[in-house]
Amino acid sequence: MAPAEDGPEPRAAQVDDPPPFVKGVKGRKDMHVPKAVWRQHRPRKPRAADHVEGTGSKGGPTSARVINGVLRSLEELAIACPRNLKRWGLASEDEYFEHVRRRDVAKAALDQLLRDPSVSADDKHDAAASFSMNHGPAAFNCRRCWLLRGCCVCRMLVSLPVQALGPHRIAVYLHHHEFGRGSSTGALVSACLGGDAYVAGLRRDEEALRELCEREDGRVAVLWPGRGAVGVGDLPGIVVGGGEKKGRDGDEKGGDGDDEKGGDGGGRGWTFIAIDGTWKNARNMLKRLPKDRVVLVSLPPEAFRFVREANAGITGGTGDGASLLAPVRKYAGAPEGRTSTFEACVALLRALGVDEATCKAQLENVKTKVDAVKVQKSMAPVYEKVTGEGDFET
Repeated sequence: MAPAEDGPEPRAAQVDDPPPFVKGVKGRKDMHVPKAVWRQHRPRKPRAADHVEGTGSKGGPTSARVINGVLRSLEELAIACPRNLKRWGLASEDEYFEHVRRRDVAKAALDQLLRDPSVSADDKHDAAASFSMNHGPAAFNCRRCWLLRGCCVCRMLVSLPVQALGPHRIAVYLHHHEFGRGSSTGALVSACLGGDAYVAGLRRDEEALRELCEREDGRVAVLWPGRGAVGVGDLPGIVVGGGEKKGRDGDEKGGDGDDEKGGDGGGRGWTFIAIDGTWKNARNMLKRLPKDRVVLVSLPPEAFRFVREANAGITGGTGDGASLLAPVRKYAGAPEGRTSTFEACVALLRALGVDEATCKAQLENVKTKVDAVKVQKSMAPVYEKVTGEGDFET
C-alpha cells in the first residue's frame, strides 16, 4: 500500500538560492547580516518613470551630483531640499546654487578689500554693509517684513493711520547685522509706521540721514534712555499725552526757541529716530549722528507702563508684561522692563497722544512677526496669530 501524500516533495536546494535569512541583532557581531544578503531578501523598489537620479522617494538627495558644472555634496543638496526652496521663494536648486556662486565671489572680493590698507574705513564699512544686505542670512527674506519670502506676513500687518502722527515722523537707524533679521522689529517701523530705514555704514543711507538732519535743522530727536537725554515733553511744540503747547494768549506756539527763530510753532513736526542694534553697536551708531543737529530724548515711564500692561494681558507667551519679542530673542539676564525697538516706538506713539486702541493694534504686529518666526523655524507659535505655513502668502 502506497504511503499517503502529505504534500509536494520538498525542492532540493539550488546553488544560486540566497542563504536563509536570519534577522540581525544590534550589538551581536555574530548575528550581523551582510548587506548583500539583506538586499537579496529585501530588494529595492523599482524607480518611478519620472524619477530624477540622485533624489530619494520624498525628493531628498541620496548621493552627490553635478549642478551647474559643480559637484555638490550630499550635505549641500540636503540644504536645497524642496521645503527650503519653497520657504526661500526659489523655483529650483539651480537658482539656489547660482546664488551660492555669486555669494562666494562677493565674499572673496570683500575679503580682499578689507585686507587692503589703502581703502578707507568708510569704504570698508560700506562694502561690509552691502554684502550683509545682499548676501547675508537675509538674502531670501522679504524686504518689507524681513521674513522668508515663503513665510511673508505683509498682508497680516496693521498699518498706522496717516493722521495718527500728525506732523511728526518716525524713522529707524539700523546696524547692518540687524537689517533683514527675522527676529528684528526694525522692519515694522517701515512696514507699519511708514518710517524710513537707514542702515549704518551704508554710504547712501548715511548721506540721506545727514541730509535729513540738516534739512530739519534741530527738529530731529533720537530715542535714547541714557544720559544726556531730555524728556519728550520738553521738546518745543510737544505736550506729553498729545496736543500742542499753548502760548500765553492761548494761540498755538512752539515755545520760546521757535519764537526767537520766527518759527511756525506747532506746525512743524519732529522726526524721531529709533536705533536698532545691540547696546554696544547703538552707542557707536549714535556717534555717527551730527551732535549739533539732533537731540536725545527719553520717554515718560507711563508710556512704557502702558506697553507692559498691554503685554501682560496677552494670551500665550510669558504674560508677565515682558517684551513680546522675548520668545525669539535671548533676553536672559537683560534689565527688567527691556523692550524691543518697535515697542519703544509704540510707547512714543502713546506719549504723543495716539489712542490706546491704535497703539494696541500696533503691538499685535509684533505678535504676528514672532509667530511667523517660530513657524518658519518649525516651532510651535506663541501668540496664535499664525498657526501654520498655510497662513502665509504664496
